[in-house]
Amino acid sequence: MRHQAHHDMLTGLPNRLLLADRLRQALLAAQREGHKLGLIFFDLDKFKPVNDTYGHAVGDILLQQVATRLRATLRASDTLARLGGDEFVVLLPRVSDSGDARKVAEDILRELNRPFVTEGFTLSISASLGVAVAPDCGDDADGLLRCADAAMYDAKLHGRGRVAVHDPSQACVAPPQAARAPPEPRPGSVRPQLARARRTWPISTPLVGRVGMRARLMSRFCCGTS
Repeated sequence: MRHQAHHDMLTGLPNRLLLADRLRQALLAAQREGHKLGLIFFDLDKFKPVNDTYGHAVGDILLQQVATRLRATLRASDTLARLGGDEFVVLLPRVSDSGDARKVAEDILRELNRPFVTEGFTLSISASLGVAVAPDCGDDADGLLRCADAAMYDAKLHGRGRVAVHDPSQACVAPPQAARAPPEPRPGSVRPQLARARRTWPISTPLVGRVGMRARLMSRFCCGTS
């Protein structure tokens, strides 16, 4: 039961509750030991057209493949968490500077740019990633998450499929949900390649519902609940 409460049902990744706990602990350790930590906030570009074109069953499998591929890319000490939908956060508990965190984000982007073979389709997606580093961008969980989110929005505004690092001299203001990014490409632009003529549709594992996402996550960080 404890594992289920702290992990995403679909991917098995830590969920927002476990992320909040690990982020608080990592910030305390960074303050105590005098080192920096990084946070990478990203979502998948061109994921909605996959769902719209092939259904949520294929989308679910794609999310599982994303989790598997990225777990193999990151260090054992890093935390890859799924917040819900196609949104993820990576906690880097120790980095030398923002360039170090950016390099990890670029490695993630490189992995996500490689095609995924999902239920007979070759699917191409990408991601927009925002990076924030503590204590440069603040030393509290809520503020750091907000800075990484704002940087991700900046990456989307500048064309998607890229990494943006938050400038500590700028305020960390994440945009309202309704104004977050330009619309995704139309489903017809996904252009999958059929790997076989016959396709089977698996029973989909239910997605963890979107739980107010950032508003609720930030509320938990801000109020210190778990």
